[in-house]
Amino acid sequence: MLLARAFIDQSKAEPALPLIEKLGEDNELTLHEQAEVAMLRASAEFQLNNELGDQYCEVVRSALQSARRSGDLNLISRALFECARAGTDQGLTELVTIAENGINDVGQTANISTLPVAILTQGFCRMFFLDPASCLSDLKKAVQENTWKSNAAEMALIHSGIALASFILCRMEDSVEAYSTAFELTKQVGDDARMSVLASNVCVLQAARGLYSEAIRWGERAVSLGEASKSNALQMAYSNLVDPYVLMGRENDAIACMNSAREWLGPRRRWKFHCGFLMGNASFALMQGNTALALDLIGQLEGLARGREDAVPIPGSYWKLRIFKEVQIGRLEEAHQLVLKSTGLLREHCPFYYFDVLAAKAWLEFRAHGHYSPETVRELEAFDEVGAVGRRALLTAQGFLSSSNSDIARNGIQFAATAPNRSAPTSPNDEATDYE
Repeated sequence: MLLARAFIDQSKAEPALPLIEKLGEDNELTLHEQAEVAMLRASAEFQLNNELGDQYCEVVRSALQSARRSGDLNLISRALFECARAGTDQGLTELVTIAENGINDVGQTANISTLPVAILTQGFCRMFFLDPASCLSDLKKAVQENTWKSNAAEMALIHSGIALASFILCRMEDSVEAYSTAFELTKQVGDDARMSVLASNVCVLQAARGLYSEAIRWGERAVSLGEASKSNALQMAYSNLVDPYVLMGRENDAIACMNSAREWLGPRRRWKFHCGFLMGNASFALMQGNTALALDLIGQLEGLARGREDAVPIPGSYWKLRIFKEVQIGRLEEAHQLVLKSTGLLREHCPFYYFDVLAAKAWLEFRAHGHYSPETVRELEAFDEVGAVGRRALLTAQGFLSSSNSDIARNGIQFAATAPNRSAPTSPNDEATDYE
């Protein structure tokens, strides 16, 4: 069991699984040991990411039942964490709600500040429900108080949670620092697959800041680590490199990354990865000026997300693409309603996600009125204020914004916010960007 746990801590599910199966056949295991084995199986299934989503969720539900029978609060917290993670991967809000309610129940009988996995689960749920500020507060408090002796793998997860929450709140320097800490802790554990995920997240962050060479360095490191470790999130590593490659004029490299992501994504990969792939490839089609392909991909994305819109990864990008499609097919009133809905969801609580919605709103305003509203002009200044100049450049390349806010001042906020004139893509990409 110790060996299996060590493999899981290093994201090495393949050698762990035979050990877990052998343990599962032992009829003399205590309730606590049975729950531990069930938890290891759930973690292994998450890392492998090669089973149908329904089967994965059943493994997670079974692990939660075993943990509750054991009565061990730490095991219950770990099972609830797996529920939250499975719910996110499959777009099942119900599972994340079970995790959130379960942690609240644990808090009725114990001080969750003494249970690092409970704190992680609580933060995970708050991020899912678009409350990164509360997540950040909880995780920072946990690190400051440090009332428990956590291992390096758990501490790395906590710092990566701090990094992601900081990023969504547009606290860029804080995010860089937290990701660096998480990466070094993960390096100590020897978890190359998790290092790949973290490096890919840093790639997204640095691209958003406009530091494209640094983004590419981290992104290529993510691919190298992910390929060597057979990472369960290798699609992320490929997809997240696309934007900085394009913005550095390396379109052939971007196409190669999209093709690699497409090859990795099979029918047995989970819902979140399919959503991310469609979203990223639709955005890439916009940068290539291929509106027809973008609309087709957005249509596929809508079908995949139907009934699970509350769980879509990168919600700002999702709503931006939906708004774009409604405008292109002439449904302007529906597009305005989507702007209102997504603005209400994201503006106050998730400013980085809101940037995409803001860009779509600006684009829609210009099409309707020939200029931006004064409110939108003021909001667009936030890209510079928080250091998200790379995100603005990306949205400009996609055709939603002008080249800079100074253009707005020079031209009396009247300019053509249209897609760049590019040729159709040379690669049959038909379906990818994500971070976790």
